[in-house]
Amino acid sequence: MVADLPDFQDEKTLLQYHAEGRSTAGCQIMSIRSPNCHPEIAGEGIEYDWAGIKSYYRHSDLASKKTLEAFKDLVKESMESVQFNHRSSFSARAREYMLAYDVLEEWNNLPEELKNGDPEKEKLPKTSAQFLDRIVNCRRKRHRDVGADEGWVNLIMNAMKKREVIVID
Repeated sequence: MVADLPDFQDEKTLLQYHAEGRSTAGCQIMSIRSPNCHPEIAGEGIEYDWAGIKSYYRHSDLASKKTLEAFKDLVKESMESVQFNHRSSFSARAREYMLAYDVLEEWNNLPEELKNGDPEKEKLPKTSAQFLDRIVNCRRKRHRDVGADEGWVNLIMNAMKKREVIVID
């Protein structure tokens, strides 16, 4: 189901592009698909790591970017700025989204009355990003005030709870 969403189809990620570009006849490098525009499910939070590194770099003084040596030092410093506790948090956030996607993937196995819910409410959205953000935020805040998608979110949250997966806040 998730694979049929328009934002997942026929898109190579930057990681896939570079992995394939470095492949040779003797060493084939393959990257398992992590869809464009969905950094929340890439690896163990690798996209969040990169975002933290870029943020540190962008907030640094211009003087530390002027010479080649200073630039190299700043890049190393930026990469070291993301500490273990940051990586742990980023990884936990990525796992929350992966769990939400996994539950949506199993959507077809649900009984029809659960899939359709209230006929007067909207069906599952065609794009996934905002909907999944609502699911994860609702789970984090442990409340059910999520607007028009309340029924869907509550249903998916219950499915997530039944899977007995522990999510670190």
